[in-house]
Amino acid sequence: MIKRFIALAALSLALPVSAQVVEVENNGSVPNAQALGLTGAGTLSILGEITVNPVDGNADYDFFKLGRFAAGGNIKVRTVGDTSPLGTLDTVAALYNSKGVLMTYNDDENLSLYGTQSYFDFDVAADDDYFLAVLGYQWPAFNNALSWNPLSLTPGNKTGSQGGYTASIEYTGALAPLPPAPPAGGTVPEPSALALSALGLMGLLQMRRKRAGA
Repeated sequence: MIKRFIALAALSLALPVSAQVVEVENNGSVPNAQALGLTGAGTLSILGEITVNPVDGNADYDFFKLGRFAAGGNIKVRTVGDTSPLGTLDTVAALYNSKGVLMTYNDDENLSLYGTQSYFDFDVAADDDYFLAVLGYQWPAFNNALSWNPLSLTPGNKTGSQGGYTASIEYTGALAPLPPAPPAGGTVPEPSALALSALGLMGLLQMRRKRAGA
């Protein structure tokens, strides 16, 4: 109980909260992530619950789209498990980019001081969409808990720790511009392809001039 009080106190002091979001299933992958609506620098909290995957009954993962952040920004996340009929959740917090690449994660920030709450502080190095995943610790398979495909709704891992949680998020920095949209019906041509096309066009014009002068 004392550890829980200390954890909540640290949560409230380190990451001030300006908005609160309730987790909504099914948000078990990057493509199905719940959008949080961060439109720039700010803070918010999430009330969620880790139970079982509604698709296949295995481990539950909660994904949240934080936003499209610019290089030079900073993301801080802290998660605290709640005690419920499901037990006391031992959280793991992880950060992914838009391609499902794991950027960072944390299980226990400081077990002796704060119990099993998780915390990470991440400096954004590239413009991209960033996604937070909250999951339950999966002992003894923790080393494999993060090695599934975050783009899939059915990662297939066994069920781990379950229960409710509170996640606090703070972002400082700017939003990244949207990537250029490819032309309808195709992809953006590479500069080398454009150069070859220009050379081919010049060749055709020269051939036409020769024919016209013959």
